[in-house]
Amino acid sequence: LQGWLQASSDAVFRQQLIDLFATHQPSVVRGVENDAKAAIASIKHWLRSTSDWVLFVEDASPTSATVWDVLPSMQHDSGRVLMTSQSELGVDGDHFTGLRILLNPFQTEQSIELLRKLNVFDNVDLHRPEFAIFLEERLGNLPLSVAMCGH
Repeated sequence: LQGWLQASSDAVFRQQLIDLFATHQPSVVRGVENDAKAAIASIKHWLRSTSDWVLFVEDASPTSATVWDVLPSMQHDSGRVLMTSQSELGVDGDHFTGLRILLNPFQTEQSIELLRKLNVFDNVDLHRPEFAIFLEERLGNLPLSVAMCGH
């Protein structure tokens, strides 16, 4: 199982997680798709007892209660999580004691250089002012966001 989930809101994260499982692991949520609490409990159990999965969790925060409740700690021999956040997560205890890499936002020129290297905007003038505004305001010049924009 592979999934990309938005964690900026608990409600969005819960719904996307249930939808992911309903689509790709339907047996996990069969019969409880419309009962969010029961579906999340079933998903939580599956994540802790299965190792063949990876979740990309975008924009988590220290207050993302469902994220911290559902995702297994590093003590479990389970799948993998790649998590992005716009804030310091202040990770403590046994959650996510693995590799942590702090990526500061790019400068606009760095974002443009990355997009140029990805060769996907051949017919676009990357130095136009409105493109710089897009990189700064919409993507925050965040490296992962810029890279995804180029794919």
